[in-house]
Amino acid sequence: GNYMVMGAVAAAICTPPLGLGLATFIYRKIWSEEERDAGIAAAAMGMIGITEGAIPFAASDPLRVIPCIMLGSATAAVVAMLGHVGDHAPHGGPIVLPVVDNKIMYVIAILAGTIVTAIAINALKVMTRHGAKQDEAEPTSASPARATAATASV
Repeated sequence: GNYMVMGAVAAAICTPPLGLGLATFIYRKIWSEEERDAGIAAAAMGMIGITEGAIPFAASDPLRVIPCIMLGSATAAVVAMLGHVGDHAPHGGPIVLPVVDNKIMYVIAILAGTIVTAIAINALKVMTRHGAKQDEAEPTSASPARATAATASV
């Protein structure tokens, strides 16, 4: 059979939790203590090919997290396909390394996807937080009207 398709899937499976774990580790100040703890658990789950470690992050901040994990997973899959990685197990992550063809490219694909995920989510969080702080500091003309309407409806 063609094991290259599963090679791409296997590399992509683990990058969301690994990338989010790395993101919480390399730029700790933008993540809460709870998120940093979840990042450790996510990274551990990613090492054994369990994507679900990314769910708490995606559930709490879907507009920023989901595009970043899609980008990282796509990167891992493309690198794996270009590197002719094959996976003989119906699973992914570093745990399947013994049954993978072209092991070096498999590791490179996982690293590439993980790094892309981490950089993308940290950059997006920093950019959107900075914008939110500016919006809070400079109230718009609609803000007092909203406050008045909210008070009147109570």
